[in-house]
Amino acid sequence: MTRRNVLIALVSVLSVALASVVTGILTGFLPTEPTAQAGPGEVQTRYVVKSGEFTVAVHVWKSDAIAHVTDGASRAAWMKGVSGGDRLLLTGKDGAVLDARVTGGTLTGTADVAGAKVTFAAPVVPAPAGVYRASGDVDGRKVRIDVIVLPNKEAAGIEWVDGKPSGTTEADLTGQTVQVDGNQLKLAAIQPGDV
Repeated sequence: MTRRNVLIALVSVLSVALASVVTGILTGFLPTEPTAQAGPGEVQTRYVVKSGEFTVAVHVWKSDAIAHVTDGASRAAWMKGVSGGDRLLLTGKDGAVLDARVTGGTLTGTADVAGAKVTFAAPVVPAPAGVYRASGDVDGRKVRIDVIVLPNKEAAGIEWVDGKPSGTTEADLTGQTVQVDGNQLKLAAIQPGDV
């Protein structure tokens, strides 16, 4: 290997390292040790709360975080970003932003969703509380259902048909399913690649 190739390889490695540090600074924190142990793909921490007319759910993995905020009728947003430290700064479509910090096991912050500013203080909650999705074709229509399950087993969600809100839906949490026009769709917990 020539000296020139060694220098090119070194510059490439340093560029990647610098980009990682800059990304950490811009998102408000640098990665730290996780606060909970979980296997690959398993949620480490779930935060869920109802705040006024909106329900907020945040799932945090070792290096990823996803938030869903919905009024359960027509307004909703998905946001994602990286996790680590005590701050989450997640972004989504149409200017949706969730900015929050973890203090004493509670995620406190704000979310901008569909022109509304939601202030929340969400505690850590055990499964099955969290955010889920079911999707499929029903009578030639593309149906997606996003459901946030609260610790008391109440659910807030919107049924989307061909990309448009079609009202709320009832979830069977024992069978982890939802019914759409007599068709049963399976609910699955959200994973980092789903948003």
